[in-house]
Amino acid sequence: MSSRTDQYSLNLFSNIENTEIYKKPVQATQILIANGIMTGQQVKAWNTLLKHAKEQNDAYNLTIKAGETKKPRTFRINRLELMDKMGYKSTNRKHFKEALIKMQDLKATWDILGQDGNNAWASCVLLPFLVVDNEYVHYSFVEHIEPMLFNSEIFHHLNLGIQRLLKRDESVKLYDWVSRYKTNPSKRTNCDPWELWRWIIYGEVDKKSYLQEYKLFKRDKLLPAIKEINEVTDIMLELIENKDGSRRVKELQFKITEKPKFNSKEGENKEVVDVGPTLKDINDQLQKLDISNYYKKKLTNFYDLALIQANIQYTISRMNDQSQDSIKNLGAYLLKACEQDYAGFTKQKSQNQNSGNGAMKVSDVLAEFQKVRTDDAIRMFGEMLLTDQEQKIAQYNALTEHAEQQIPAEIGERHHRHMIPFYQWLAKTTWGDPTPEEIIEFTMKIKK
Repeated sequence: MSSRTDQYSLNLFSNIENTEIYKKPVQATQILIANGIMTGQQVKAWNTLLKHAKEQNDAYNLTIKAGETKKPRTFRINRLELMDKMGYKSTNRKHFKEALIKMQDLKATWDILGQDGNNAWASCVLLPFLVVDNEYVHYSFVEHIEPMLFNSEIFHHLNLGIQRLLKRDESVKLYDWVSRYKTNPSKRTNCDPWELWRWIIYGEVDKKSYLQEYKLFKRDKLLPAIKEINEVTDIMLELIENKDGSRRVKELQFKITEKPKFNSKEGENKEVVDVGPTLKDINDQLQKLDISNYYKKKLTNFYDLALIQANIQYTISRMNDQSQDSIKNLGAYLLKACEQDYAGFTKQKSQNQNSGNGAMKVSDVLAEFQKVRTDDAIRMFGEMLLTDQEQKIAQYNALTEHAEQQIPAEIGERHHRHMIPFYQWLAKTTWGDPTPEEIIEFTMKIKK
């Protein structure tokens, strides 16, 4: 980590003012703007207005008497407070007002799950009503959208204080979108077409735009956003590009790693926990060894990064050993090295961690590990949008030969005998088979 990044992180975690958590409904994050470009400042304003309205709505509900009908609400926030929350430092109020007024022209599409279980796409403006006076900003939302803004059961923790530190529009929007995946067991976002990610972090583009070309979008919008997020925020993003066997990138996914927290006392930075090699570190090393994409994907999808790192070092030593025969296929050799752990990484880790408190049956450990993974898959599935859930079910059914084992189309007909094998499949396709290191780590946890 560079000294510049160290300083960013130290400032971030030692400054309590940068901590302002908003339990943001997922539906309020996963919206797409269909007729314009939403700026970073407007995203910050949107989040602040949502949070403030939720707090006012909760307080208002406490005053309603039994049997009393709730009336439509208009919310308000102090103008200076909103400007501060947006990170708006200029004394010129004209641009501040213009940014809010333009939000009335932005049309958002929402993914809505109705009470009947049906999912639908709704479209409306972000702010149908807005008044800015000398002291307050008054606003309201579309009546049909309000319930999911205030009563949603699916939400994530968004740090508004950290989001305010971001300067680039694309960084603000990308951080806003991926923050919901920090608590996802897979620590990965959905894998979606790169054009959708362009829409998320930038907006719609016309056919003549230079951003129609992925490499230019990546250079000018995507990589700068990732760089700023990694330097300034509490997370590290790793870009995963999926070419699906072709030469061109078709889909993108992000892996999210939360940064180790820094402690500050009298200006001294205490020890930081070593989080080990990142996916980027491993990919860089594999690139230098000229390992093909086929073997890269096999290695990083199925083996722990620390295990790959240890066996890369072993392989390099093996290559430099003049007494040994040359390696004909380096990718295949490295894959075999990880599979059988030529470097002895797992054994060494086990010796370091094993306290010798008695042996456990391998079958019991594996069964308990499978149960935990399945529970993680159930939680992950519950966080997905209904369209993503149905897509996963369709993939599973396509791979299931016997019709009686497939998941029924009607939700009411889905029972444990259908869903448990599905969740086990979802866990395996998401995280793969457990690595030796994961089993050892898990064993140490359940022995405590």
